Amino acid sequence: MNLALIPARGGSKSIHKKNIVKLGDHPLIYYTINVANKTELIDRVIVSTDNQEIRDISLSYGAEAPFIRPKEIADDTTGDFEVVYHLLNWLQDHDQIIPDNIIYLRPDFPFRQVGTLNRAIETYMKDKKADGLRSVQKSKEMPYKTWLIENNYLKPVLNYKSIKNPHNAARQLFPQTFWPVGYIEIYDSKLILREKTLMSKRIIPFIIEEEKCINIGSIIDLQKAEKYTSKYLL
Repeated sequence: MNLALIPARGGSKSIHKKNIVKLGDHPLIYYTINVANKTELIDRVIVSTDNQEIRDISLSYGAEAPFIRPKEIADDTTGDFEVVYHLLNWLQDHDQIIPDNIIYLRPDFPFRQVGTLNRAIETYMKDKKADGLRSVQKSKEMPYKTWLIENNYLKPVLNYKSIKNPHNAARQLFPQTFWPVGYIEIYDSKLILREKTLMSKRIIPFIIEEEKCINIGSIIDLQKAEKYTSKYLL
């Protein structure tokens, strides 16, 4: 079983009530619920939220929202692992099941396409050695050239010994790196329960083109997204 998990806590500092803010004719979370329900390789769609209003809206659009997430795992410091682990334990206790895979879909990406999600899931399921998948894009900046400030002085984040004076070297000399984006992530449920981590050893990179990856992280992003609703409306 492939189970889509949509994390949607009530608190948001960037946009008030971000997960249910209006985008076009619908609240933001609608778009993720809708595409997940249309994706033929997803069997169940569950929203994990600490907010009753988000829960009610999610139910009205056809998602499951069988619980209110505890407040202690719904604050600004809560990581993805806590959200996924809570769901898996809830499913074991209440439904006596463990899904094969968790398809993690953040509401911040309203313009996902069914075909793209199917392609990601198919890519993961065809690779019998894989234990995860993560959507990525090419890094715009070289991580090998980044610095920390420590005791008022610059200190390299990475000690890249393959190139002399890496912070002054041409970027073409470095290997291409990739930056994770939250379009889609896939996790092996049993591995999470066994290892208690989302970081597996054989994660498939699923490369997303930048123009297809509109992420609602600010009011400006929301305003820009309004221009795309008629084109991408699901």
